[in-house]
Amino acid sequence: MKKLAILSPLVLLATTALAQDSTCILQPSCSQLGYTSAEADCGTAKVLRCPFDVSQVACLSGGSDGGSGGGAGGDGGDNYNPNDPNNEFEDAIILELKITDDNLNKVSADFEFGGGNIVVDCGDGEIIRDGYMGEGTKLVSCGYMGVGKYIFKASGTFTHFIGHKSSLSDSKGLKNIVSGILKLDKSGIKKMSNIVDSNTYGFIPPLPSSLIDGYEMFFYGRNLTGSIPELPPGLINGESMFGNCDKLTGKIPVLPSSLTNGDHMFYSTYRLSGQIPALPSGLTHADYMFGLLYDIDSTVPLLPESLVSAEKMFLNNDGLKGVAQDFSTLPNLTTYTDMFSGTGITQADNPTWPAAAW
Repeated sequence: MKKLAILSPLVLLATTALAQDSTCILQPSCSQLGYTSAEADCGTAKVLRCPFDVSQVACLSGGSDGGSGGGAGGDGGDNYNPNDPNNEFEDAIILELKITDDNLNKVSADFEFGGGNIVVDCGDGEIIRDGYMGEGTKLVSCGYMGVGKYIFKASGTFTHFIGHKSSLSDSKGLKNIVSGILKLDKSGIKKMSNIVDSNTYGFIPPLPSSLIDGYEMFFYGRNLTGSIPELPPGLINGESMFGNCDKLTGKIPVLPSSLTNGDHMFYSTYRLSGQIPALPSGLTHADYMFGLLYDIDSTVPLLPESLVSAEKMFLNNDGLKGVAQDFSTLPNLTTYTDMFSGTGITQADNPTWPAAAW
């Protein structure tokens, strides 16, 4: 009998991401969401019913064949308990980790925290606690034995969370073993970075409203799907935040007025479509910000007077059209090489602009 322990957040993420974008996305099946059992299979365990077919359920307690300790071949046991008795992980970051390499060596996954205390559930029964770190940082390492899935949870008062590679390696070097993102909107988070790589699948859940620095947060998440969620209202640094996420679809979200650094923010996330949103009045850096977005159909936005660097900002956006404002209105702009290269913005229609912009 297979039992499952991680399903209610997956349903929430799928439905939330779908609701945020009008782009048509196929509804996932119950089995894709993890509802693979009949109620009789769960025995005395509590069940969670699929919202699309109530006859399909997930068993909420117990582990799979590997046992509650998350041994080889198991799923990490009771890795996600929505009825956390002490409410320690009610306000937490929750990630799915997946180890697929068939080896007998202990695999470590490292995460960096800063700015407060931490409580980490590695998902294999190990709980790590650390006191207040002030402005310092702490590298936390969870160790796993054997192939399987583990649900990593982190709560506490920390404000910085940075993902690191695992001890597993392939031809490209050390691997990230985060296979899915279940929850990110923990209160008080100001900085998140390097959460995913190309081994991470599924939707992006709602982002922390307190986030101000999302540097490379989802960079190279080439198997992330669905739309980009609403951006935090106080976001300042969006550099490479969604860069090279080439399966994300839908529209570019509204940019918060606080954003100053948009370098590579949506670069080569080429399935995004529609209009380029209004640019924040304080934006200073926008190198490659919307580069290689081939499905954009938009007029050129008003460029803020604050803009300093915009190299290849709209590179190869052949659906970008219109006439840019007079170059003299941008006194701080010093870097603009190939800013409009490969677009529908022509030098002939923009005689005040230097030729280097093409």
